[in-house]
Amino acid sequence: MKHLYTIILTAVLLTSCVSQNKYTQVLNDQNKYIKDLTTSMQRKDSINLVLVMNLKRSLDDFDDEDINIEVKKAVVYFSISDKMLFRSGSYQISNQADEVIGKIAQARSVL
Repeated sequence: MKHLYTIILTAVLLTSCVSQNKYTQVLNDQNKYIKDLTTSMQRKDSINLVLVMNLKRSLDDFDDEDINIEVKKAVVYFSISDKMLFRSGSYQISNQADEVIGKIAQARSVL
């Protein structure tokens, strides 16, 4: 009878060890995934910051009131005022707005 208890106890302990190993592996996998995700998000934030800095530098010669660059939820947004974008009464993009849009496209293509 003593041997039977020993065998049962050994089986329970081995099962517990396997479960513990699986649990540890799952936790390690989750930690690695979180670390990779965090690294990826930091890389994206860094790229967005470089993009915004490059754009602001390249658009220094334009009026700040007419151009707005901001980052919201890891997305870079650009806005150009309508008075810069179009001449009064016209549907065609102004030369100045065309130049701004070209600089935005050029700054994006560098990344």
